[in-house]
Amino acid sequence: MPEPLSRLARVGVPLGMAIAIASPAIATPMITSQPAPLTLADTSGRPTLAILPSLQLAYGPHNDYLYDHLRQALVDLGRFEVLDRGQVEALLGDRFQPGKTYGAPAELAKRLGVRDLVVAEMMSDPTPQVVEDKKDKHHYESYARATVRYLDVTKGSGFEVLDFSDEGKDGSSRDAAQTAAMDGLVSAIVAAVQERTPLSARILQRSGRTVLLDQGSNQGLRSDQFFTDISPRGHDDARIEIDRVEPSRAWGTIVTGYYDVRAGDPVLEAPRGSWPIAFGYANRTVFGPGFSLNQTLNALDLQFNPTGHGMGGGLEIGVLSTTGLWGGSVLGRLQPQWEVVPERFWFYGTVGGGLDVAYTSVTPAAAVPGAQAGDTASSVGFHALASIGANLSLGGRLNLFLEVGGSTPWRFTGWHVGSDDSSVALADSAMPAPTIGGPFTRVGAGWRF
Repeated sequence: MPEPLSRLARVGVPLGMAIAIASPAIATPMITSQPAPLTLADTSGRPTLAILPSLQLAYGPHNDYLYDHLRQALVDLGRFEVLDRGQVEALLGDRFQPGKTYGAPAELAKRLGVRDLVVAEMMSDPTPQVVEDKKDKHHYESYARATVRYLDVTKGSGFEVLDFSDEGKDGSSRDAAQTAAMDGLVSAIVAAVQERTPLSARILQRSGRTVLLDQGSNQGLRSDQFFTDISPRGHDDARIEIDRVEPSRAWGTIVTGYYDVRAGDPVLEAPRGSWPIAFGYANRTVFGPGFSLNQTLNALDLQFNPTGHGMGGGLEIGVLSTTGLWGGSVLGRLQPQWEVVPERFWFYGTVGGGLDVAYTSVTPAAAVPGAQAGDTASSVGFHALASIGANLSLGGRLNLFLEVGGSTPWRFTGWHVGSDDSSVALADSAMPAPTIGGPFTRVGAGWRF
């Protein structure tokens, strides 16, 4: 007996639900007196996956729900040929009976011709309970939990034990609460299977940012998936997003790693792949009449897709200040980009808006009814903004940017508070503070992840 399987023979398969992923390359004949096993390989090239229904008697209906919905979710995933219950029963014969076990993993692997095993077992009763809140109102809560054991037969190093749980709540329906909990559990298990069985492909052609892969929907590829270049000289930051898929090939766009990706490179699915982001610092200086200093905003800057390609965006959160006034500001923006040198230099534009909360002291000269020396005033205002800028990327990670633009002006008006905090009144005239808004410059830096 091969060493990995001899190790498996010492580990019993607990009562539960097993997911078996067949690998045609290591499939073996079924060791049984039953009729010849079904052919697991498929012309699509996808591995065959069999879900073994739970044989345990406890939580029976819930395991049936888990089986049915897990099977459908894995079919919808599109990367496996999933055997139906009748096929699995034909392969297992007399072992497919409630209250029994499936036996040692080694023998089970031989019967099914599998490479990977996932054993999932319900560990709680998800029947919803009535929960009362502080206002004597009730709702239904369901808690579902399952333990998953994952094993790669070729490694033979034992099960990786994973625990999944999910909660469902509903104000009027027990069924809705339980369905939410069980469906969340199914989604978590499918995500774990997907992460442990990433898709692979090879780049056939490349033109600019567009690449052609040698795998398609027959192997489970879908649009909006992300792949990373895994060639020996590839860069771990290189990301490809799938745009269009046909049965045997797919087209993608190089998001990052423009100078690293080449025709012939192997690529591997990144289940949690996403567009890159960058964190940094931005200084926005707003000018008044005659380009006098009006306002300064020092902010933490979050940048979305800072690559010079496609649509980007950003969010600034910082502190604004000028003579006699200080406060906070939050600004959001959309940022179309036009690359000049891919991933090195690009121009961009921004459109967006923001929220300012300002605070200042009221002087005796303030035309505010009832205001006294030492009183304070505060207000909230909104801005619209637009700008154009340029970005220089150093080493593909550090982005330096400079932009010019303008924001709609806003005069500081609002509420004033007495110095003894005993009186609050609406300030129906302008506060003695400068107008916020107008032409601005913005400069800063960000580090891309």
